[in-house]
Amino acid sequence: MNYERPELIEHLAREYVLGTLQGPARRRFKGLAARSPRIAAAVASWEARLAVMEQAPVLIPPPMSTWRGIEQRLFPSPSPAAARRTLGAALRWLGARAAGGVLAGLLVAVVVVKSTPSSLGLEVASEALPASYVGVLTGPGDKPSVVVSSRRHGKQLSVKVLAPIPVPQGSVATLWAIPKTGEPWAIGTVAPSGKTQIGLPAESEQLFANVSRLAISLEEGAGPRPASPSAYVLQGACVKVW
Repeated sequence: MNYERPELIEHLAREYVLGTLQGPARRRFKGLAARSPRIAAAVASWEARLAVMEQAPVLIPPPMSTWRGIEQRLFPSPSPAAARRTLGAALRWLGARAAGGVLAGLLVAVVVVKSTPSSLGLEVASEALPASYVGVLTGPGDKPSVVVSSRRHGKQLSVKVLAPIPVPQGSVATLWAIPKTGEPWAIGTVAPSGKTQIGLPAESEQLFANVSRLAISLEEGAGPRPASPSAYVLQGACVKVW
């Protein structure tokens, strides 16, 4: 199988993030992502696209007009007054919180169908990756160690550490943006393992349009954020995926 085909990489990355890629195929693809910056970037982009599914839905009590519409469809009887009394009793039993949960569940279902139709056996309208800025930082041996991604017009930056960063006690891992012209600037601190979310002061398009590389340095944990980095321990290109 030719894993360099862009359409195959996108398809497998999507199924990997969804969790529908299982067994030996999943283990094989995970190994490929650990060795290939291109595949790691595709996985990061799909994780950014589906991150909305990890957010807790907000419970919004529906207006009574919604329930009246449901009533008219469910109880088209000659005696609507009796049907209203039955529905009203049911609503009082459920309570506004439960009713809000039902509507929230419907909203989540809409998001799932629109974002990941393949998981439900539906046809995928488009397999194009969301417009994002993506960076794959490597260390010795060019092995992918950290994947950074952010939606083009988003204000959140996601950092996923593939291989733990050795951080001495009293130090922190600091992520830097290196522009094509000008001095590097600090984006924020990164956990030495797992995932980190960093809030951005502006949209990624405004911040990273002129950034060509991303890097991580180890800085003193105490005191203000340094104006300039020490030696980089990890770095890689920052690319536009669109």
